[in-house]
Amino acid sequence: MHTMSVSIDLPSDLLGTLDVPRASVERQLRELIAFELVREGRISTGKGADLLKMTKQEFVQLLAT
Repeated sequence: MHTMSVSIDLPSDLLGTLDVPRASVERQLRELIAFELVREGRISTGKGADLLKMTKQEFVQLLAT
């Protein structure tokens, strides 16, 4: 899979709403993107799992929480 880095500036208070340690922000944003793409039907749950480097079963369980 080819990857591309993206940098975005977000207000600190917005990041505070994620309620995760600063070191976990990237992971949390990846999850939110994967969840939304699956919800919109743009990618499969298998692809969402790939994006998060987990099994499809783990991804589906994460979606259910």
